[in-house]
Parts: sequence; C-alpha cells; structure tokens
Amino acid sequence: TTKQTAPSPPLNINTERVGARFVTVQWSSPVYTNGVVRRYRVFVQSGSSSPSTNWQRVNETLNAQTQLTLRGLTPVTTYSVWVAAINVDGDELISDLAGPATFTTIEEASSPPRNILFANVTSTSVVVKWSQPSNIYGTLVNYNVSLIPSLDAKKEQQRQSVKVAENTLSTTVGNLLPFTYYIIEVRAGAIRIADGSSLLLWSDPNTDEPPLSFTTKQSAPSRPVNLKVANVSSRSVYIKWDRPKNPNGIIQFYKAFLFQVKQDVNGSLNSLRPTSTWKVTQKYRTKNSSTQVEINALSPYTQYRVTVKAVNVMDGVELVSKSSQRITFKTNDEDPAAPSSCAIDQRNATMVYVTWQPPLPLDYQVAYYDVTYGFQREAETYSIKVYVYDHRVQVNYLLPFTEYNITVTAFTNNTRLRQGPPCYLKTRTEIGTPPAPSKPQIPVNVTATSNTVTLSLPTLNETNGPIRSVEIIVVELKRGIQWSEALPLPKSGDSRIVKLYVAEELFNDQRDKQFVVGANKGSNVLLKSNTTYAFYVQWIAQEEVNVLY
Repeated sequence: TTKQTAPSPPLNINTERVGARFVTVQWSSPVYTNGVVRRYRVFVQSGSSSPSTNWQRVNETLNAQTQLTLRGLTPVTTYSVWVAAINVDGDELISDLAGPATFTTIEEASSPPRNILFANVTSTSVVVKWSQPSNIYGTLVNYNVSLIPSLDAKKEQQRQSVKVAENTLSTTVGNLLPFTYYIIEVRAGAIRIADGSSLLLWSDPNTDEPPLSFTTKQSAPSRPVNLKVANVSSRSVYIKWDRPKNPNGIIQFYKAFLFQVKQDVNGSLNSLRPTSTWKVTQKYRTKNSSTQVEINALSPYTQYRVTVKAVNVMDGVELVSKSSQRITFKTNDEDPAAPSSCAIDQRNATMVYVTWQPPLPLDYQVAYYDVTYGFQREAETYSIKVYVYDHRVQVNYLLPFTEYNITVTAFTNNTRLRQGPPCYLKTRTEIGTPPAPSKPQIPVNVTATSNTVTLSLPTLNETNGPIRSVEIIVVELKRGIQWSEALPLPKSGDSRIVKLYVAEELFNDQRDKQFVVGANKGSNVLLKSNTTYAFYVQWIAQEEVNVLY
C-alpha cells in the first residue's frame, strides 16, 4: 500500500446561522482524500478576504465531521474563513486552503435564556423549560424553542420550532420523531428602536457545552416489508422479510402469524383480511431481530396465509407494529400415516367390530378407509370401504373360533390417490355352537342285545371351536311309535316317549371309545328287551361363561 499524501481541498464552504457572537461553518469532503481524513482545520480572520499567516483564530474539528460552530466573535464584524483537510501519516499532511466564505455578524442581542431543562419525554413530544436572559437589550417579545435532530441531514427536515410569548417560560413541543436524538435551542427575541424603526433581534442560542440534548422514547415500528415465502414442503415453510422503514426504536424480535385458510362451498378462498372467526394456527417469535424464520408442524396440502409484525420493547411493554402484507401459500401433499388406536371393540363367533382413530397428527385430508380381513391360514382376503367420517365397522360372516388378520388403511385423494401404511390387528372369533354332522348319521357298529346297545360316535368335520365333551341322550319310545332319524330331540313330557335321560357325558379322553348303554355299563341305564330306543348325540363347546350345544 502506498503512503498517504495531502488531500485535495474541501469543497462547498458556506456559513449559516450567523449570530452576533457565533457562526456555523459547513463544507464537503475533498474529492481526493489520498488517505484517511482525520480532521479539519478552520482559519478565521476579520476584515480581509485574503489568507495570511497571522490568523485571528484557528479551530479544529474533533474528528472528520464537516461542520463547526465558532463562538466568541464580535458583533457587526465581517469575517472570512478557510478550511483545510488533514491526513496523518507520521507528520501532518494538510491540504491547500479552501475558501474564503465571508460573513458579517449581526448586532448584539439579548443574552441567551438560562437554566434550560426538559421533562416528560415521550416518543413524539417533550416539555422544555427555561429562565429569562440575564441581559435583555430592548423589549422582550417572545421566545423561539427549536429541537434539531442531530447529525442526520434527512432528519433536519424534521426540525421543530415553537414561538412562545415573553411571559411564558415553558412549552410542549410535539410532532417529534420516535427514538431520535434532539438538540435543544432556546432563543430570546427582543425589539430595539433604532433610527425611528423597530428591529427584532434574536439572542444567540444557549451556549451549553455540550449542547442540551435528549432522545425521544421508542414507539411501535412501521410494518415489515417485502415478505416472501420459500422452500415450501408438506410440513414446513421458510419466510423472510425486510426491516421496517421506520424502526422507531431498537427492534427486539418479530412475530409471525399463520392463518389456515378455509374454502367456501364454491371453492373460493375466504377474505384476504383475517376476521374475528379466524384462528391463528401458529404464532412464531424470532429469537432476535433476525428477519427470517422457518415455520414447522404444518398440515399437508393446506392453504395458509402468513403475516409478520415487528416488536420494540420499552419498560417491559411490547410495542407492536402493524402487520406486513399477507402472503398465501399451500403446503405440498404427502402420504397419510397409519390410522391410530386400532382395536377390536366387540366380537362373537361370526362377527367382530373394528374401531380406529384418524392418522396422527389429525391433519390428513382422508378420503376413505380400507378395512381388509382374511384367514390367518388362507391367502384370500376381503375388503370393506369405509367413509371418512366413520371410524368403526362391523365385519360379518366370519367363521367361529378362527384367527383373522385385519388391517386398516387410510387413503387421501388430493393431487392423486395416496395410500398410507396400515395398522395391523389379529383376532380370533369366539367359540360357536358345534354343528351337526353334514347329514343324519347313525353311529357305526351298532350292536344290540336284549338289554344293551353298543355304539361308536361319528366325527365332526368342523367343530367351531374346541369340543369339551359329548353327551349321549337316550329316548324310550312308546310302542307303535315310528321314529325318524331326522326328528329333533324331543322334550320331556312328549306323548310319544316313555322316558328321556342323559345316558353319559364323555370327556376328551373318552370320545373316541365305544359306548355301551344298558346292563349297568357306563351309565347305569337299564334297557328293556324288545323295546325301541332313540339315541341322540350332542357335542358341547365351552365359552368363558356359556356352554354351547
């Protein structure tokens, strides 16, 4: 890096706010700084507009600011000023002089007001108080109170001035900018009579060093701008925005508000502006003044509207801006999750009730449910389509005491038909009444003697559950009665029979053996010779409570 050299001269030297004993000089930075301008030196002399080596005054700025107020001047005197820029690289590197700017101080006026104070500061107003000047030249007629935004050319346009009657020593100045640094100036105006005419002369402003100043309080910011959404997925969205044009304080954080948009029956969206019936689906707070946030836990294939507010905090109270513009977006579609809380509610030998709850989270737009069931030992399955609002279905025509596999699956149909994973159930139907043989059967190997009958039992192809035992029922018929094998078991008191009794109940370890009735064998039943008997066989299944015949 090459070394610094002296800068070119400053530009546009001018004077403003010329008083009797002060003047403010302003200028612009050099075109060529040739390094870093550290400060400026202001040269003053009276009476001549040519530079000299015998300066009446030489002042320097504290830094690179481009204005300086000179005080202690003589009233009604013409002065010329020059300005030079200074770089420092070991020794001072000073530019050529720029100038002169010539001005004449005005006639001596009253001394400035004293004891200037301020109170009751708000975001837009302040109360200023003062005492009368110690020296008044002429007749005091009023005061001028000015509040000057500091070191901000744009805010200079917001300078506020108030004229106050001479007998008033306080005033409220309003229309201030929130969270803005102001310098207070109070000047006294007095009328003097000279050469038969009156002349209004304003005192110099108060000469406090540093000048009396204050900062207005914070207020709510203006609304955030340029809200945008990006990276929309089925469950999240990324939003960002620009800071408010007028922060009106120090923005601590932002709040993002998310509204779920409903559709009318004709498919059109609700009003763009939230109403009292709208529910804030989510409310996010940024961790700091970051102007972006990712919003999660959204519902798939759902219309949302988002807006953002900026927040300042003063004395623990949130100062919230108006909402930014609102942006509408729709999340992407996704496959539904499995139905939740699947269970068998009720069941008997041929039917079960299957219940479930919608998939979690409860935001899938389910079109219908599919309930599929089949034998555990068979490949063939059956399906039932269930409307979305039903979470219970009755499955009928099942086989008793049979294991079934059951699944419940949710389907959505937004952009296309989507199938989620199923929930799985396994159940066994209740024990059913054992069926009769497929056709009337007479026990094989029937052997009759004069007082005994020996028989063996038929085998059931289907039992509808585990058989606990078998009962042998003997019916003694009256003489001359013709009895068909297909007739049902008669009841006691039937006129066709002499007697009905249970001859024996055979349990598991006895069912496959021969059974002898009569002659005190097995059942203590005595059979008569030359008598007609009917034998009935009942298979017995045992439920938890009931006995099924």
